[in-house]
Formats: sequence, C-alpha cells, structure tokens
Amino acid sequence: MIEEEIVSLKKSKEDIAALQQCTGKLETFYLEGDQRSHMNNIEIKRVPTTSSENLFNVVTKIDQIIGCPMPREQINYIARIPSHNGKQDKNIICSILNCYLTTFVTVFVNILTLIIKTNQVLTTLVYS
Repeated sequence: MIEEEIVSLKKSKEDIAALQQCTGKLETFYLEGDQRSHMNNIEIKRVPTTSSENLFNVVTKIDQIIGCPMPREQINYIARIPSHNGKQDKNIICSILNCYLTTFVTVFVNILTLIIKTNQVLTTLVYS
C-alpha cells in the first residue's frame, strides 16, 4: 500500500515537471507574440486633440506631409492613448498590418518629430 503511494507520488512529480515545462513554453510563445505585435505599432506624438477628429484623416495628412503613403487597408487600428503627463495631448497609436511598413514609416515619423518644434506648427500642417 505504501509502495503504491510512493509510485503514485513519483508519477505525480513527473507529471508536474512536464506541466511546468509546457507552461514555460506557452509563456515564452505568448511573450514573443506580444512583442511581435508591438513591432507593428507606430506612436505619433504631439498631435493636438480636436473634438471632431478622424484619426484616419490625421494619419493620412501626416503621410502626405512626410511623403510616405500608408494605404488604409494596411492600418489595423488607430487610437489615442493616455500620456504619463495628463496635461499633454494623448499620443496616437497606429497599428499596421505589415511590420516592414511600420519600420519605414517610424523612421519618417521620427524625422518629422525632430523637425516640428511646436504643436502650433503641427496643427497647421495636420489640420489645414
């Protein structure tokens, strides 16, 4: 009877080890997928919020300014996210279906951010 319990406990210990290994692999798979999904995001800063804004139109206007067209079909979603400092305008997150396009556009958005020094200039460019 005790020997059967010992065998059962050893089997349970092996099962637990196998389950822990599977759980570790699943966590790694999830984290890698989550990291890949963030590679498809472009964060656009310093675009003033308006009451009746259409973020697709804002992104289209920025694309025209930087000379990097982004087909609407390549946009997964666009949303504003809160900034750490609640007084500033919320940043725009634009999720792109093609991560290679994201890298290309991100370079241009970074260049545009360096060029634009004030929200007034950006407002003039985007909302004119």
